[in-house]
Amino acid sequence: MNEENKNNLENNEATNNVDVANNDALNEIEAPGTTLGVNPPSDNANTINNEKNNNQVTSKNNKKKIIIIVSIVVGVIILAIIAMFVYVKVVFNASKYLDEKLDEFKTSVTEVFSALNMNNDQEIKYSGTFKPTSTIEGFEGLSNATISFDAVTSLTNNIVDINFDLLDGSTSTLNGELYMDNEMFVLDSSLYTNPLYMDIDNSSDISQEELMDILGDAEYFVNGFATYLVTALKDTSLTTEIDGLTAKYTYAVDDNNKEAFASRMNELINSDERFKELLEEFLGETNPEVNPENIEDLTFYIETSIPSGDVKIFFLVIDDETVFSGEELENGTFRLYAGDEQLADITTNGDETTITMDMDNEGSIDIIYNENTKEINGTITSDTTTLKIGSTKDNDNMLYIISLEDTYSDVFMEINADTSDSAITGYILIKSGEEEIRLDYDINIEYGSNLVSSKTFDNAQNIEYLTEAEQAQIEENLMTAIEPFFSELIESTAKDAFISDANHIIDRASSYVMYEQLRSDLPILANNGDTFCVTIAQLENENYIYINNSYRGKVDVTRVNDTYEYRLTMSDGNYMVINQTLDNITTDSITTYNESFTSSEVCLNN
Repeated sequence: MNEENKNNLENNEATNNVDVANNDALNEIEAPGTTLGVNPPSDNANTINNEKNNNQVTSKNNKKKIIIIVSIVVGVIILAIIAMFVYVKVVFNASKYLDEKLDEFKTSVTEVFSALNMNNDQEIKYSGTFKPTSTIEGFEGLSNATISFDAVTSLTNNIVDINFDLLDGSTSTLNGELYMDNEMFVLDSSLYTNPLYMDIDNSSDISQEELMDILGDAEYFVNGFATYLVTALKDTSLTTEIDGLTAKYTYAVDDNNKEAFASRMNELINSDERFKELLEEFLGETNPEVNPENIEDLTFYIETSIPSGDVKIFFLVIDDETVFSGEELENGTFRLYAGDEQLADITTNGDETTITMDMDNEGSIDIIYNENTKEINGTITSDTTTLKIGSTKDNDNMLYIISLEDTYSDVFMEINADTSDSAITGYILIKSGEEEIRLDYDINIEYGSNLVSSKTFDNAQNIEYLTEAEQAQIEENLMTAIEPFFSELIESTAKDAFISDANHIIDRASSYVMYEQLRSDLPILANNGDTFCVTIAQLENENYIYINNSYRGKVDVTRVNDTYEYRLTMSDGNYMVINQTLDNITTDSITTYNESFTSSEVCLNN
């Protein structure tokens, strides 16, 4: 019998003895209304005794419960401490950290290549309009132009087929079809009566299937190389130190483990035939191996927080020189260094990541990217340029605004694009001072199959074998098509070309006169007032001039004291000048061709 039970038994016996004595005394006193010696025992006395006993038992039971609860809590705390210790030891170690970062790297690589891996069978149709406007002199007519188009593309068949129409208001000035496949480029338009084609050298083209194979090999190679590098790195010196809520990892490759590192890398490479073939193709070598003598000493140190795993500090040292490092600042920003130079600050706040970089006096970068909405906003500056990037997501649409300002050349460019899965609208704007040109666009997008078909074109002519007359006809048709939009510009350009050819003709006429005087027995311009004349046809026939345009006319030469005066009469059928010196041939002196030219184009002295 234990001590507690013995005490309880002695207490109960004492209580019972007191109760018996009390009852005997009460029985000897006559209660009112009763017969002496026969009164019943008192109920109140028994009740008092029972409550006293119950209170004593309850008090002892409560103490037991408290002890049990405290024991459980202490036990849980001890188990939690042990579990945390085991967790930290198992999870936060150098080898485990490598595996974790390898998994993250391979996941990101897969995502990148998945984005590049386009659907082979998907075909796309684009339809819409381009609407230009301009305040530039000579380009004002663009405000009347509209380009409408329908374009279909097939990645599988490498076909692009575009139908277009250039409109002056509601009147078509140029329309047609541009078609391109693996073999040829075709233009079937109002520029010429027959379709025009050009052969395409597709010897270096890569098919869609080949492109997908290349992307697959690239993904396999990148992930394989990372995996083997991490695996081999585990054979080097890995150390882990837990300091409070900080895990410190060190990875070292040195003379003590280079052999093991190289051996492990070679073993892994040789065990993967596909990776080995890709490596051989990439390096251009047969049976490439990792040579320990070519491996630099390397130390990579990193500190992470427990339990978040966030990086607090790291540095990479190669041959005793820190080439890359980073540290967490107090405000939650992580700062990167390249050697001793500060490279960039990276701040993460929820889904947003901010990257800031100060490139001394050469410029700066300040970019904010939202991982959830895919919005990107910020500014990139240099000494003379400022690039601004802005994006806003509204439901399924994303609005992009990208601008580039160059203060050196006084040029400003802005691209605006409101995008969705089925449409793109926006504009492209280029400004310089008060002059600007803007292109508004509205494009609908349709995805599907059987949107594209292979085509043939009857009576097509090879562009390379067009005659000069055919080329001239195409150029004339093109100028006619765009003339409503560039009438002033076309006239100004044509007059500039006319003046340039006039200068060339007078210069060659001077060479002709000099040569004629040298080979003549008598000077042809011996006296003041003597004249000489040479036609443009003569200069062409004797190979003094080579001009694409067809000109008619002459050059009159007169001796004025000790100098020669050259006067040109020339026409191309559109413009003309009559008897003008070189200094007087300007855009103002050029007149529209008329019949009066015919009477003055002949050399009368010939």
